Amino acid sequence: MACCSISRAGPRINHLLFVDDSLFFVKTVHSEVAALKEIFTIYEEASGQSINLSKSRIYFSPNTDRLNRRSIRNYLGIDEVLTHDRYLGLSLLMGSSKIMNFKHVAEKVWKRLHSWSSRFLSNAGKDVLIKTVIQVIPTYAMGYFTISVAVLKDIEKAIRCFWWKGTEKIRWVNWIIMVGSKEMEV
Repeated sequence: MACCSISRAGPRINHLLFVDDSLFFVKTVHSEVAALKEIFTIYEEASGQSINLSKSRIYFSPNTDRLNRRSIRNYLGIDEVLTHDRYLGLSLLMGSSKIMNFKHVAEKVWKRLHSWSSRFLSNAGKDVLIKTVIQVIPTYAMGYFTISVAVLKDIEKAIRCFWWKGTEKIRWVNWIIMVGSKEMEV
């Protein structure tokens, strides 16, 4: 089977196993794809478990031609990764634009905030919702990737709009003070 290197000097790997997820690296030649299918068959016979092919995905190098891709997909019975596919809330394929990669995080924050009616919430209620629900949304993505400042500003703008919604137009306290440390308050 094919190997993949994490870096030039790094170890070569052909598979990664997680709790209930596995990644396999193979060349797009029939012998390696057939060996992978044989591994699946042996695993199913030995464990009594079957691989859910409808939840499985295959990713091809951009250099793989369409005919070869279709042949491998049909042989394995696995669909190809699409550009908009997500896994655990994150895109499977990352582009070069950090704004586009994480725009969905800001959109999720906006949708969640717009689903709530702030007119009937006290400031303490708004504070609890923001801290326990909204601030958690980007946290998972931020654990793995650096989110662009533009996306973070969009999230902050959504929170600001939600906080001041339903109040008079005058903002009595500067937002920087609002989000500052409680220890800094007098």
